[in-house]
Order: sequence, then C-alpha cells, then structure tokens
Amino acid sequence: MKKVTLSVLAASLLLFASCGGGADAEKAKQDSIAAAAKADSISQAEAAAAEAAMAAEKATADSLAIIATADSVDAANAAAKGNKKTTTKKKEDKKEEPKNKFDAASGGKSQPSKFDKVISGDKKDAPAPKSKFDRVLEKK
Repeated sequence: MKKVTLSVLAASLLLFASCGGGADAEKAKQDSIAAAAKADSISQAEAAAAEAAMAAEKATADSLAIIATADSVDAANAAAKGNKKTTTKKKEDKKEEPKNKFDAASGGKSQPSKFDKVISGDKKDAPAPKSKFDRVLEKK
C-alpha cells in the first residue's frame, strides 16, 4: 500500500508541477491582450486628432472662400453703382523725417548737433550727450 500511495503522490506532484506553469502563460496572454488594446486606443486617438485637424482646415478654407465671395460680390455691386472701390494703396508723400527737435522746429540747420557727430563717428569734436541724471548731478 505504501508503494501505491507514493506513486499516486509522485504522479500528483508531477501533474501539479506541469500545470503550475499555466498561470504564467495566462498572465502573458492577458498582457499581450492589454498591449493590443492600448495600441488600438492610441491609433484611434491619433485618427481622431487627424480628423479634427482636417475638419479645422476645411472650416478655415470654407470661411476664406465665403469671404472672397463676399468681397467679389461687394466689388461687383460697387462697380454696378459706379462707386468703384479703390483697392490700391494710397500713395503717401515721402517726407524726410527730422533728425532732431531742432530740425523739426526750424525746418533744418546748417551744423550737425553733438549727438549727430557722436552717431556718425566724429568723436573728436563732440563728447557723448549727457543724460538728465548727469545734468541734475552737475547742478548740485
């Protein structure tokens, strides 16, 4: 009887050891299913984002087309009424801007200022212009 019990015990131990590895296989199967589901959800999110971008681009193109149509209709109506809209830029008179306050007040001068000399590179004759802070310190 001892031999039969030992042989049944050995067989059950072998059976248990061989089936025990099935838990790892089941876990690996569950992991692969989860990874496939994650990849699928990522691809769905990317597809939705691409679709939204295309919809926004189409909406922008549609609104630009509507604006262009409205502009052409307005231009046609204005031409029909004889009130032709000018779409060209107005020609502005090119005036020389005064270089300093003296030029703006008197309309011009014969000698450049000390500041103009410093900017142009004539540093021999003109010291650097003083700031308001330097003038206040000199007065004290």
